[in-house]
Amino acid sequence: PIELTNFQLFLAANLLGFKKKENGARRFRKAYIQLARKNAKSQFLAILSAFITFFGDEKQRAFIAGWNKDQSDEVYTAVKEGIANSELLAGKWRESYGKIEVFRNNSVIVPLSRETRKTGDGKNPSLAVIEEYHVHETSEIYDILDSGMVARKEPLLIVITTAGFNLERPCYKEYEYVSRILDPNDDVENDDYFVMICELDEGDDIKDESNWIKANPIVATYPEGLTSIRSALKIALEMPDKMRSFLTKTMNIWVDKKD
Repeated sequence: PIELTNFQLFLAANLLGFKKKENGARRFRKAYIQLARKNAKSQFLAILSAFITFFGDEKQRAFIAGWNKDQSDEVYTAVKEGIANSELLAGKWRESYGKIEVFRNNSVIVPLSRETRKTGDGKNPSLAVIEEYHVHETSEIYDILDSGMVARKEPLLIVITTAGFNLERPCYKEYEYVSRILDPNDDVENDDYFVMICELDEGDDIKDESNWIKANPIVATYPEGLTSIRSALKIALEMPDKMRSFLTKTMNIWVDKKD
């Protein structure tokens, strides 16, 4: 069994626990979660996808959407391995034609990539996971899934990503928008959008280990994780060409490749 960390429980409580008084639907229709690498993103998404799909009252259509097949398959495989090892779900699902089918409510979980993006068009998705959005060269997959959710009572579109190098890609534009939602001095408001950005603050010393938890809410909580960050920092300080990758992937800071 997987025991969720307090950070993962916090995410789950926000995404699933708040309801609208008028119709009982979940409060949040979208979520943007930005974490440094190796903070169990795929594991969390797999558990969330399985929970919503197996236990939802509606006929669920869940799409795991990466820019390429490998990214989609990572979360999809995590879902499949998790439910295959669950006694509670034994005999309650099957995999056929590259998708997971749930017997109780005829729900499905389907991996999606740009090669198969039209699969999501017109399929009335209830859950869409946009995996590593910083890699997506266009917003096409996001737009297809988002537009297909309009008839759902409580859809959930989740963007989950690390920071990236290309500030012209749609993920950075989304990052700029959701950052405004979090800014108490900005007039932008969106009560349907849950935002969690785990990054170092401007001016933080990357060599100060007490700052690492900001970008690494899981990795920076155990000895092996801290050792890994120390090793990556040492290499980045000694090899300047590695610093950009360290800042984006480990400290979760957007860095323009042209800098």
